[in-house]
Amino acid sequence: MNDLVLIALVFTVLTLIGLPLFAAVGISTILALFLIDIPYTLMAQTGYTSLTPFPLLTIPLFVLAGRLMEVGGMAERLIGIATNLVGAYRGSLGLVTVFACMLFAALSGSGPATTAAIGSVTIPAMRREGYSVPFAAAIAASAGALGSVIPPSNLMIIYGLVSETSIPRLFLAGVVPGILVT
Repeated sequence: MNDLVLIALVFTVLTLIGLPLFAAVGISTILALFLIDIPYTLMAQTGYTSLTPFPLLTIPLFVLAGRLMEVGGMAERLIGIATNLVGAYRGSLGLVTVFACMLFAALSGSGPATTAAIGSVTIPAMRREGYSVPFAAAIAASAGALGSVIPPSNLMIIYGLVSETSIPRLFLAGVVPGILVT
């Protein structure tokens, strides 16, 4: 029996008997590594070199920082700062949401983290102020996209790595457009 057919058969049988997918994939992978007979030192070297691009390591760290800031209550503090800077007049909560998203995006580097952190606080507040739920969600979602423009942006890091462009220059190029979009 061909090795590829054996691996596919093992994966299919494990999946059909109800084994969780991650376990079926793991067992099939271990079987494939055993059958292919790859030197384990080569696998360790490949694993190490795949983690070598240091700027790529910043992405999960920015996501972690965004999550920690959300759980730690930094979103509420940023909303307080934005309220003081924008003003506390009628209808300003939408502007506060956008400005707070800009501040949070400058700290987290992630659009989804920005939307989740700021939106989870401002959407209920906008509902209490009389904003419609779709409008409040649209403001938070569109302002969360600032995480892709305001440095340090995860998308800029990936683009810089793929295109071999200077990441600090990309960050400098994103400051003015990010402020203008805000």
